[in-house]
Amino acid sequence: MLPDPETQSITAFKDFSRMNFINKAFKSVALATTLLGVGCLRAGIFSATETLPGGSPIGDPPIPGLARTLLVSTPVTAITDLSITLDISSADADTAWNGDLYAQLTSPMGTLSVLLNQSGRTAANPAGYGNTGFVITVLDSASSDIHSYRDVGYSLNGSGQVTGTWQSDGRVDPLGSLRDRQISQLVGENPNGTWTLLVSDLANGNRAKLNSWSINGARASTRRPGGRHRPGWPDPLATRGPVRIQQPASCVFTARPSLWLCRDFRYPLWLKPTGLS
Repeated sequence: MLPDPETQSITAFKDFSRMNFINKAFKSVALATTLLGVGCLRAGIFSATETLPGGSPIGDPPIPGLARTLLVSTPVTAITDLSITLDISSADADTAWNGDLYAQLTSPMGTLSVLLNQSGRTAANPAGYGNTGFVITVLDSASSDIHSYRDVGYSLNGSGQVTGTWQSDGRVDPLGSLRDRQISQLVGENPNGTWTLLVSDLANGNRAKLNSWSINGARASTRRPGGRHRPGWPDPLATRGPVRIQQPASCVFTARPSLWLCRDFRYPLWLKPTGLS
């Protein structure tokens, strides 16, 4: 039986240098591990990219769209940040039309996110924007929505493609305001497995092609002293005295040394303090 978390405390020392542990030990309450130091958190990046030489035509209706997959294999087990890059341009001897383009991403866990959905399309402008493609990073912490990029400052490259970093569209209905399919909903999911991108051209004429795409993410990890720690949590490298912690669902107590080791689904290998004494 685990000890009462309200009665247990750990001491965070200033000069800890590193953490050495065995991940399997978390499965046993009788864990015996050597802890050489407690680190804070930094991003550990994973990435997967597909480049299509010459580009792959997306096709006009009735073609249902172009589906591509990427396999992610990484020690990362929980996404804490995610961005997608897209390079879509005009098909050979044709001209892309951004207001026709739709792009969705399905995660290995089956969650569907909408990256593009007929940018610029409104009730007053049913054709959407007429720019010729995208070379963009989709990141939901960006300042502006890709759906209405002409309403803010935007830039084009020499091929007329929209560039920059933009929030995912997130709309199932391009005329609606509900954006519940943004990529930020994937935070916390395991990135390992097959990701599927579907790009469609929803109107005849003005054909486009997909040149490349990528998935880029981050996880929680330990770090050596001197880095940044998780905001809002006491920094064990700066804290003196015992720190009380509560027991999440996946904590275990070690006998040597006497302390809690905890796993948070988004921030593994961390101690969850409830206060200082």
